[in-house]
This record gives sequence, structure tokens and C-alpha cells, in this order.
Amino acid sequence: MKKYLLLTFMIVSGFVFGQFTINQEEGLTDFVITNVPEKKQSEIYSKSKEWIERTFKNPDFVTKGDIVNDYIRFETVDKNYFCQNDKNQLLFNCYTVKSVVELSFKDGRYKFDVLSTSMLVPRFGGGVEYMEIDFKDKTYYKKDKSVRSSVEKLFRLVPKYYNSMNGDLSNYIAKGIEKNDNW
Repeated sequence: MKKYLLLTFMIVSGFVFGQFTINQEEGLTDFVITNVPEKKQSEIYSKSKEWIERTFKNPDFVTKGDIVNDYIRFETVDKNYFCQNDKNQLLFNCYTVKSVVELSFKDGRYKFDVLSTSMLVPRFGGGVEYMEIDFKDKTYYKKDKSVRSSVEKLFRLVPKYYNSMNGDLSNYIAKGIEKNDNW
């Protein structure tokens, strides 16, 4: 029984460790360190660069900074990322979310650092602009520190989005992509 409990704890903690979360005191987790055992810094860097080129439609456009074997900074824009009232087809509204992420590399690990998360919002007097989301802003929380229902979905989606992106990158670094030689 003890072995079973220990194994369960190890599995659960493996999923929880190194995940993005949001809370009122700290906002969005600053960064996540991902271990990639037996990989050299240069290999992690080159696989990350390759992942960006395979993942994004215009990799040269999304890459905002790149120092070989040190870091890569890139920007993502998702036009249908956060939709409000998606069950009511009459008042359905989706927002565009922009993120800036920096990857830093060392032997056996990399740092996935979310530098900013912004949402495209209407501007007073017409037009639209990106507004950075401050996940520590007290107006997003109730007195008991739980998240208000108006932003609950966004606060659930944002960590899931970054955890998924980091998971995809980690898998790519570890396994690469299968080449199809049967063509």
C-alpha cells in the first residue's frame, strides 16, 4: 500500500511541477524550468529554433530576438483565443491575445519565460489596442481571493495555453519529429 501511495504521489507531483498557474499574490507564474536530460545547450537551442520554424506560419516574423545558444524571444498572436459567451450565438465575442515568450538555454534544461500577455480591446474614441493583462490586479478577484466569474475562463485558459505550448516544445526537443520517407 505504501508503495502504491508513493508511486501515485510521484506521478501527480510530476504533472504539477513546473506548471504555469495564476493567483492574486503572484499573478501568472514568472517562468518554468523544463529538464531535458542528456541534451546539450546547443542541441536544446537548435531544436527550439526548429520547433518555432515548424510551429509558426511566419517564423521570421514571430522571432523578436535570437542569440545563438543563449536565448530566443518570440511573439504569438491567437485571434480566437478567448471567447466570451460562446454558448449564446447572438452575443458571441472572441478576443485576440498576444504573448511574448523568451526561451533561455543551459545544458540539460531550458527556461520558458512568459514576458507579457496582452489582449486586443476597443479603445475609447474608436479603434483597438493591445492592453497588457495584469494577473495581480485586485479587480479580477473577489474579497475571498477567488477569481471573478467575468475573467474565470480567461484565467483558466492562459496557464493551460502556456503549459500546452511548453509541453509541445519539450516533446519536440526530446523526440523530434518523425520523418516520412514513404512518399
